[in-house]
Amino acid sequence: FQMEFKGMNLYKRPPYTIVTDESFFKVEQIIRLLQGLYVEFTGTFGTLISPASKRKADIQVLSFSKEQDYLRVSRMPGSAGCYSPQADRLLLYNQLNSDWVADSLASVRATAARHTAAGGDTDRNKQVASWSAGTEQSITFKARLETMETIRHEGAHQLCCELGIISTECRSLWLIEGMATYCELDHIGARSTEKIK
Repeated sequence: FQMEFKGMNLYKRPPYTIVTDESFFKVEQIIRLLQGLYVEFTGTFGTLISPASKRKADIQVLSFSKEQDYLRVSRMPGSAGCYSPQADRLLLYNQLNSDWVADSLASVRATAARHTAAGGDTDRNKQVASWSAGTEQSITFKARLETMETIRHEGAHQLCCELGIISTECRSLWLIEGMATYCELDHIGARSTEKIK
């Protein structure tokens, strides 16, 4: 696995093997999130797990720091992560380094620059600076949240296949996506107010 991606770092945290271009400290959150999902998933769906699949001790994850590197390998434009049953691995990237975040932050900064009064109105400038800082914080929070939900969603797809709960030949999209969506929030079965609407 690591020989396919020379120059990237290898981390083993049973049952996961992660190859990434990020440092250990940056990938630690992903590792903890995946391990927590695994424990929660096996506890919730333990009776459905195929006895033959319990031998799986090397669940592979390929994690990139940049969107372009992820897209080059995954060939899945418009996605933030995916589980590939053919490659038998999870592919991810950190959305903080995505084009949409960079474009959004650039737009906020350009808008703030246009509305900042040159050499004058300090109250207005404080309001603009406060708006800009708050909006940038909201954008980065959204990117972190979407990264976490993507890891849990795609990680659930991977666990469903790895543990024999759903066959890789299954064509029931409602079941495949329903299971992953059921697992994507901060705990399995959490209600999404956005998706209930």
